[in-house]
Amino acid sequence: MAIGNPDFLVFTGLSSQIEATYAASGPNPWIGTPFQWIAEAHSGRKGAIGKRLVRGWAEGEGMQVGGKSSRGHDFQVNGKRVVVKLSLVWSDGRFVFQQIKDQPYDAVALLALEPQRARLWIVPKNVIWNRAYPQHTGQAGHDTKWLHFPATRSPAWLTSGYGAGTLSRARRALK
Repeated sequence: MAIGNPDFLVFTGLSSQIEATYAASGPNPWIGTPFQWIAEAHSGRKGAIGKRLVRGWAEGEGMQVGGKSSRGHDFQVNGKRVVVKLSLVWSDGRFVFQQIKDQPYDAVALLALEPQRARLWIVPKNVIWNRAYPQHTGQAGHDTKWLHFPATRSPAWLTSGYGAGTLSRARRALK
């Protein structure tokens, strides 16, 4: 479909109408924040960014950060095999950490970003695996899980056992 083509004009008109409904829902809270570029990245790139953020933080803390020793984790920190899961706060106010799999790793780094706040939890694999929910139905539901909760109210098990998402608690969990 080319510009001026009647089919193209149908979709450009519909696009304008739909865009107005999105704009009417309020301003984009990420605009002008340090994380705007992450919010605007496509989903495949966001995961890679999350890994680089956590890795950079660990290196900046003087921890020993190494590559993968096998499949199933992103890198090692102080000898622990770590998987990173990133969630930007969803429009409904939840954090959603997806694609938690039963693979060989020791801990999951849950990096949660809001326009003006960042949190990090380091959770042992057995804990996250027992607390997460099946993400899919059928056979795939047994090997892939997700964790979601309101950004304003972390689950009690996460808060009491793994801190309030502070870097000092994350640092202690990896030492």
